[in-house]
Amino acid sequence: MKVVGTCNHLVVGSNPTPGVEQNTPFMGVFLFKLMPYIVYILESSDGKYYTGYTSDLDRRMEQHRNGTGAKFTKSFGFRKLLYHEKHRTRAKAMRREAQIKGWDRSKKEALISGNLKQ
Repeated sequence: MKVVGTCNHLVVGSNPTPGVEQNTPFMGVFLFKLMPYIVYILESSDGKYYTGYTSDLDRRMEQHRNGTGAKFTKSFGFRKLLYHEKHRTRAKAMRREAQIKGWDRSKKEALISGNLKQ
């Protein structure tokens, strides 16, 4: 999609794009609402941490609860959501997910508790 202009989290363009919710047409152009992507950390039933990203946190947590969310939660179960943060693009969310996955448990716990020193 070619971005013509933006306004208050809306993108004006002419073609539907995956990950972008299409709104109503306006003078032959469609307005698109940017979908936030959410990076999250959850705790498994046995205390392990899982980091992922999604565009719909409620739906994804339900998938994890039902055992359909990821191989990890199928194997280790789902206890609770510990942390989440929003990102404007999928690419930024994916980079952040990879960054957090590379951290040791103590650094993830510092992020979760709000005590991470940058």
